[in-house]
Amino acid sequence: MFEKYFTPFPIPALALLYTAAECCIDEWTDRERSDINFSSGEYKAVYDKHLANLRKFDSRTKAHGILDSILKDINVNGRTHARVDTMDVTCGDYLSDVEINNAIRESMQGGDGGNKSDSADELDSESDDNGDNGEDE
Repeated sequence: MFEKYFTPFPIPALALLYTAAECCIDEWTDRERSDINFSSGEYKAVYDKHLANLRKFDSRTKAHGILDSILKDINVNGRTHARVDTMDVTCGDYLSDVEINNAIRESMQGGDGGNKSDSADELDSESDDNGDNGEDE
């Protein structure tokens, strides 16, 4: 149903998986399991660190397609194990940076209860950092 939004597997979703795995590891730091609250208050900084590292890794290795290949493999393996047909998504089916930035700006203007970014300029700098001018290919 939402294949065009989740194929290949999104970088933020991978950062969330890394964050959840780190929480699971944290539960065993004393060699005995203890419950840890997996919440944005507790793990937002961890998520942000993983997301930043993945984006940096992606931008530094983009010419080699390393992260793209990993994300496609995760998607294919997940769909296979879920017994859902794999599919190819053309570039035109991806959300463009412009669409994503517009959604973020709209959310920031909507008064979402303090979940606003420090600067709307970071949206534009993310596109610039990735060498993307925000236009569809």
